[in-house]
Amino acid sequence: MSTFDYARAETTAQRLIKRFGQAVTLTKTTDALIAYDPKQTETSYTVQAAQLNYNEKDIDGTLIQTDDRLVYISTEGLAVIPEVDDTLTINSVDLNIISIMPLAPAGTVVYWKVQVRAA
Repeated sequence: MSTFDYARAETTAQRLIKRFGQAVTLTKTTDALIAYDPKQTETSYTVQAAQLNYNEKDIDGTLIQTDDRLVYISTEGLAVIPEVDDTLTINSVDLNIISIMPLAPAGTVVYWKVQVRAA
């Protein structure tokens, strides 16, 4: 019995997200305490992502709201791990990451499934 090739699945996901998605900006904001002066620093990364609407049946008005979007982020060239409270900028619109879940069977992250909401 052969084993499933998760690296191949990751490559396929990267190719599809690149083909049907676009380059977006992932911004991470970190708090730093420098000489008792709290400062926030922002670091931006360009990532490949595909944005989709949620199905009507999935929108419950609480966890998933009407204007929420589903975004798949490719692992290709991804220098950081996306986290809740990071921001995605898609078509000049800032969107806050509400939840994030990697599709990671057998420990290989194939892509990141992200719920975003207007900032």
